[in-house]
Amino acid sequence: MVLEKILKEIEEKKKKHLDIVKIEVDPVEITIHREQYKGLRMAEDIIRKHMNYGWIPVSNDLAPEDGEQVLCTDGEYVYLVEYDADLDAPFGDIDGITAWSPSPEPYRPKQKGQELN
Repeated sequence: MVLEKILKEIEEKKKKHLDIVKIEVDPVEITIHREQYKGLRMAEDIIRKHMNYGWIPVSNDLAPEDGEQVLCTDGEYVYLVEYDADLDAPFGDIDGITAWSPSPEPYRPKQKGQELN
């Protein structure tokens, strides 16, 4: 949650620098604000690289409940599988699984007259 707040603050600062570049006439000031914008983008990229968005690395030895349907990834694709602790490959026959995540709640459309929570 903290990293999301930091990213939001970086996004606001990036927007300010772009706004200044659009109205600034001094080429030196434009260059300064462009460079600051680039630095903010680099910081944003570093933070995003370290965020896992709820994915649990398999190497953490934290496993889902036996029989639970989970999302798992090999870093390129995402699969929906039923975890089976008794198998040699508990995430099924998928090679190279690096992380798993609990399955999200299914989408349930709002019923007519239903209030938002």
